[in-house]
Amino acid sequence: MQGFVSVRDHAILVATEQGRIGQLLMLPLNVVGAFLAGNPLWRIIFLAAYVLQLLLFSIFVSRLLRQNVSLFLFVLLVSLHPLVFDNMPPNAYPLQNTVPLIIALAARLAILRYRQQETPPHIPVALAHLTFAFGMFISEFVVAFGTALIAAEYMARTQWARIAGSNLSSAIRKAFARHFVISDGLVLLAVLVPYVMFRLLNPSIYDGNSAGGLFSIHRVVGTAFGHIIEGTPVRFVGEELLTVTTYDRLIAIVVGMAVCLCLYRLSGPVLYIRRPWAVAAISLALAFYVTLPIAIATKYQRECVDWGQCGYLDSRISYLPMMVALMCVVSAIGQSSFRNVLTGAAWVVLGAVATLVSVYNAGRAAEMRRFDTVWLRADAVACVAPDFVRDETVFLTVVDPAGLVEMHPPSKPMEFWSVYIMGRAKQSCRFSADEPSLRISIHP
Repeated sequence: MQGFVSVRDHAILVATEQGRIGQLLMLPLNVVGAFLAGNPLWRIIFLAAYVLQLLLFSIFVSRLLRQNVSLFLFVLLVSLHPLVFDNMPPNAYPLQNTVPLIIALAARLAILRYRQQETPPHIPVALAHLTFAFGMFISEFVVAFGTALIAAEYMARTQWARIAGSNLSSAIRKAFARHFVISDGLVLLAVLVPYVMFRLLNPSIYDGNSAGGLFSIHRVVGTAFGHIIEGTPVRFVGEELLTVTTYDRLIAIVVGMAVCLCLYRLSGPVLYIRRPWAVAAISLALAFYVTLPIAIATKYQRECVDWGQCGYLDSRISYLPMMVALMCVVSAIGQSSFRNVLTGAAWVVLGAVATLVSVYNAGRAAEMRRFDTVWLRADAVACVAPDFVRDETVFLTVVDPAGLVEMHPPSKPMEFWSVYIMGRAKQSCRFSADEPSLRISIHP
């Protein structure tokens, strides 16, 4: 709200203090996301972009496995996705991960397609690599995710060559063809060299991106495991079951039945995944890998291991390979001697879990609506009585009596609210001073 210059200056300050050159792009992206999040239409767009990210990931995995499992995996990703508060998209940081992950996935899919051609066009290939580098440049999370995509691709290429009849050494040579390694290596250098140089010139004063906990192996493993679990529905299954309405429970049952039916109808290609246990193990390893930028930081080790607060942005990334691992477990069950009984049980279990996740999400949504009323009251004050912001006690009593909206230290609530209210007061109002509900809201 204070303009481009203020955002630019703050981005430079944060990038310098944290030694993170990607903040020059990531912070403005977060500011844009926060600014637009007040508009319901933009919230729908954010959600659509987040779902697009899940779809692109499903397509990428399908291409690597050479089985048409994209819709099955997409249904898993959507139906088992828990809605949580812990700084996780799509309800928090709606653009920080979503946009660069879409860029990285779209670029990697293009690279994958070009590499299957005998004579790929040079300029489109170069543009795809540059786009992939740009996506990774925004955030360390995307660097971890992007390198995980590269690793998965090379392992898949090795398997392709093995299926075609090559022995292991020959398959590795084909997978790690010189031109592939050089092009991917140049992309990584283009991202990592500026990152490292900037960090050396600007040592971080922020313990959230330090490697101070690198050698505390048990804390690294505990933090990584905690963040991975927080991204899945494992911890949340069964919560909110008694607090939601009967209508929410009925909707959840319908969702669970629909998921069960969809997974059954889409399961054909899944049952033909080659070496599903190996793919599941690789997926679990990559889930652990993408959490490492967080797991080695003392700040997040303290929050997760000592305080039990583990969920964060990386939990949404590790969720992706975790669902691939789950799909491969289903595939392994479908290829077992007791597949007729076990696969039927698998669909029922997954449908039941989807039901419980839907119940949990309904409860979380109701809780989020409580937070949303704070912003509605703030908008009402901005339209009708913006001078309330001059009196901290009165303002907070009217707008946020429960103290739901928290600020990161050292920021103070009224520093934010003063700017927010004055900025909103200059925009068109959605409220009328004669509206009865509004009079109640601003006159306690």
